[in-house]
Amino acid sequence: MSFGWEHYDEHLPERHVLLFRRIRGTDPQTGTAPPDMVQKAAERQRYVAELEEQRQRLIMEKMARQDDADMFDLAERRRRRAALCYSPRRRVTRRGGA
Repeated sequence: MSFGWEHYDEHLPERHVLLFRRIRGTDPQTGTAPPDMVQKAAERQRYVAELEEQRQRLIMEKMARQDDADMFDLAERRRRRAALCYSPRRRVTRRGGA
């Protein structure tokens, strides 16, 4: 592999496809990148990490809300079932003889 390249992701539909990248302006002989581009790349990595953290937090909040909704739905179903089981029913009696 050439200097300066990094494997950064997987292409899920086709696992044999490898995705590589390197910072613009990287010297192909030494693999060193310009200092200003290294700084920009570090800022971008921090930004992407922050976005991923926010995404994970939103996913967890959504799962918690869904769990709460499921628990409410389960409690409501149990309440309805109990109401059906213990509702007053008319008594059927036999009249006449057999």
